[in-house]
Amino acid sequence: MIEGNTTILLENGKVEVLKGEAEVFGCRGKYFEAPRGKILPVYFPEDSEARIEGNYIAVNGSTIPKSWEKFVENDWSRIFLYGAVDTGKSSFCVFVSHRLGIDFVLDADIGQADISHPGSMALGRRKEDAYLLSMFQLISCEFVGSISPMNREARCLRAFKKLVERAGEKLIIDTTGWIHGKRAVEYKLAKVEIANPEVIVCFSDPPREFSDYEVFRAESFVLKKRDREMRAYIRGKAYEKWFENAREIEVSVDDVKLYFTSLFSGERVEDDVLLSFGDVIYAERSGSSLNIYSESFDIGGEGLKALKEYYNVVEVNVVSPKDFENVLVGLYSDEYLCPGLIKEVNFEERKIKILASTSEKPKRIEFGEFKIENGREVFVRLP
Repeated sequence: MIEGNTTILLENGKVEVLKGEAEVFGCRGKYFEAPRGKILPVYFPEDSEARIEGNYIAVNGSTIPKSWEKFVENDWSRIFLYGAVDTGKSSFCVFVSHRLGIDFVLDADIGQADISHPGSMALGRRKEDAYLLSMFQLISCEFVGSISPMNREARCLRAFKKLVERAGEKLIIDTTGWIHGKRAVEYKLAKVEIANPEVIVCFSDPPREFSDYEVFRAESFVLKKRDREMRAYIRGKAYEKWFENAREIEVSVDDVKLYFTSLFSGERVEDDVLLSFGDVIYAERSGSSLNIYSESFDIGGEGLKALKEYYNVVEVNVVSPKDFENVLVGLYSDEYLCPGLIKEVNFEERKIKILASTSEKPKRIEFGEFKIENGREVFVRLP
């Protein structure tokens, strides 16, 4: 390999450097592998010998954008990234982390999470041999239960604030590609105000609300854009990884705190009025809502209105117990443990069976807003 040139390694390709050294996004090493969905620019800063497996493209010079090289000429400490989907933000994180010696990255991209799993945010620490953001060491994680911040801004901002508070002053913050519309701008601005970055690196046109901050315009750098199917595949592989050593655990709801659900939070309701509409496995009045868990509750609009008046509630929810199966939840002890999948809710014994990769009994369970079936997200609405 000639000094100063690049070999673009296509997905599933491998490079082993036999003599000399190579670099991917600022990470020096002798072995690089491009997983499915990734294409890696392997740069050779010196004449080298290498063994390559799979498809590749030889390119003269470096493919790293000039704006990226210019950015690392300054000794930035706290960096916030802003840009649309597939603009190179994650790769930029890795490049800047190595070149400026910034050890911590906050991965707030809940849809395409690299450091943790989809539906969560995480704080990661750089490793010397990490040429992908997914190779950073997981330090701290917060479950948000959604792969998009839209309509879940408050929950996401709470998680984001906790992770920012745990990080040091030197930090790179990666974010989602949700940037269009007034709510998206308000959401990003709230994150900026929480993080108080030294500079905002924009891969897309910055909103005028960023005018009070130092803004650096960076070129997008994506060798191949990922379509929706590829993004879903990558998320599916991430779930697979987190559940590869999973086993079923059973928890009593009287021994844990349940968050972001009204399940088992109210007074049980048992009377013939409900039974006149069908079989009722469990029913409870929680605040201004009546939640009915049944497989055969036959009721129309007038019946719902009557139940609201009879029980003096604003909302009546009829839910099949099967709707809980495979719902993604976050398990916590004092810190985040791992994601889990609900397998069964035992209403009579007030117990929940969960598939999870932990032997530790959780103290808190946070409910997500989707279930995982065949590696794909299926969104559900649970009270």
